[in-house]
Amino acid sequence: MPETFMIQKRLRKFFPDPPPPFSLTTPIALPQPTTSATLKDSFRLLSHDSTSSTPSPPFLAKFLALLDDDSGFVPPDTHGAVGPNHVMTSLNTEVIIQNRVGEQSGTNRMPLLAFWSALTNPSPVDVFDPRTLYDPFEKRWISAAVAEPTNAASAVLLAVSTDSTGNPTPTGNWLFHRVDADAQDTKWAGYPRVGFNRQWIVVSVNMFKNTNNAFVEQHIYVLNKTNLYAGGTNPPTLLIDPDPNYFTTVPAITHDNSLDTLYLVTESPGSPGQLRIST
Repeated sequence: MPETFMIQKRLRKFFPDPPPPFSLTTPIALPQPTTSATLKDSFRLLSHDSTSSTPSPPFLAKFLALLDDDSGFVPPDTHGAVGPNHVMTSLNTEVIIQNRVGEQSGTNRMPLLAFWSALTNPSPVDVFDPRTLYDPFEKRWISAAVAEPTNAASAVLLAVSTDSTGNPTPTGNWLFHRVDADAQDTKWAGYPRVGFNRQWIVVSVNMFKNTNNAFVEQHIYVLNKTNLYAGGTNPPTLLIDPDPNYFTTVPAITHDNSLDTLYLVTESPGSPGQLRIST
């Protein structure tokens, strides 16, 4: 991993303000994290075998989601999730919601910045690196991103849908949250990764110096899932991994709803084919 992360200049295309396809609710300002601790992991290195004798299942359906609009975002950071009846796709430029055969309903397509427009005081200016998940146990959609690179206003953004009925849809109401990425305003956040289990939603980010974009450490935000889904304002717990050799730790998306432990994985530096598994 290079010591300095170089930013490619993003050139934004100006979008007209479309009718909001989401019922945007009042944003919730989360307090600063209550705990700032060094992440001390019990970890083990696992050998990885990339070969597999089991073929992937065939496609049941395929359709176009979002194309890169060539507006200058390199890379477009494509991401998305599938729910019981919808597909939500997010890029650095746009968000689109379709049904599971690719049909778009109404105006359920908008610029990424417009999706986060419910956040105010201050309003986001440069939102990037979106992530989108679906929680099948609580029937909620989860979206995350980061904002304001190389800036003292750098923030981690998180939103959860409020509709948990038998037909959960990402086109309904959302609860939006912002967390200050660095209380000292000397570092900015990038590369968010999101995971969850039955108790927690976890967002990890890489932290870089505002002055020269050098990688410093990882921040891992742990949020109580029940409180978050209920519209609560419990502050996240902040864990810090200061080891500069580890980059982009990924929280697991846990599909065992009886499991209390949430695992995180990252590549082990200097050990090709090995991973660090943390709890």
